[in-house]
Amino acid sequence: MTGGLLEQMAARLERIEKHLAKTTGAGAAAAGADGFIDQKHSPLGPRRHCAAARRLAKAGDTRAYINGRRHCLTQEAIHEEMARLSLRRSEPANDAGEPSTAYERAMAKALAVRGS
Repeated sequence: MTGGLLEQMAARLERIEKHLAKTTGAGAAAAGADGFIDQKHSPLGPRRHCAAARRLAKAGDTRAYINGRRHCLTQEAIHEEMARLSLRRSEPANDAGEPSTAYERAMAKALAVRGS
């Protein structure tokens, strides 16, 4: 890949969006008549799908159920789980104004090098 860091990140995000659109569409098509998607057709992958289904079913959420070895979630629950997984922070936020994510630290370092 050529270009700056932001261009590379934009290209990667575009590829990820295309992949998610493709897999989400396949997941919706694979949904049964009841509107649930099992772990074999989930864009989350089998491990994360089953973990989410177990967590939601244990909490009594109607968007998930387990029937034998088949763990099922609604499309809404899958999207919510994807958002939950993508919003995790590697470090706790700090109030000191210092960069808290790897991206922010890299950008601060790049700007410091450029400024000197």
